[in-house]
Amino acid sequence: MPRAVSELELTSVPVKDPSAAHPVPLAWRPTLQNIVEAFVAGDFGLERGVALVAPVSAATAKQIRDYVADYGATLAPLPEETWKTSGEVAWEGDGSGPPTRVIATVCG
Repeated sequence: MPRAVSELELTSVPVKDPSAAHPVPLAWRPTLQNIVEAFVAGDFGLERGVALVAPVSAATAKQIRDYVADYGATLAPLPEETWKTSGEVAWEGDGSGPPTRVIATVCG
């Protein structure tokens, strides 16, 4: 019989499972928080730098800015409660190192 997996185990390491969403891993949360903080500050190109994240092109930065403006909400830093309702949707990479791309659902 398989043993139960704790929430800490689920959030400590990335789980690559295309059949289900899993909590955003602890290791990725500071990076996602830093990306959101950059967006809150208007840096949609990530030009001021976010560790482990490459800046995006001017066209992509404009697209993100336009999407946020069209949505009509005000961006705010992520509160700690965010991680209770967030789910990692998809990531690319072979698991031997950091992912090459992450697509995460983060709802605060």
